[in-house]
Amino acid sequence: GDCFFLETIGGDSSTGPSEEDSPSSSSSSSSSSSSSKAVEETVFRLQQAAAKRSKLAEALGGPLAVMKLRCRLACLTPEQQLELLLEVAAKDAALKRMVSSS
Repeated sequence: GDCFFLETIGGDSSTGPSEEDSPSSSSSSSSSSSSSKAVEETVFRLQQAAAKRSKLAEALGGPLAVMKLRCRLACLTPEQQLELLLEVAAKDAALKRMVSSS
């Protein structure tokens, strides 16, 4: 399911736990069949989310973003979690370098 990506982008900006607690807000489980295209879209979304999250992490001090990440990982399979964490780590590192250098 795409619940992690959708809710990270939708929820991290301003909304609170109320939206995160409703799994119905991300009922796009059908997209799991076309995984390769979903991964491309997900990576693109992650790049945007990571940019927002790094700014949020600075503003909030970090722990909240980590907590949200763990919450979102709960809806993924272990394989998906590993792929996602590798993606996020790579994109986050690249984005942090871009943000700090500019």
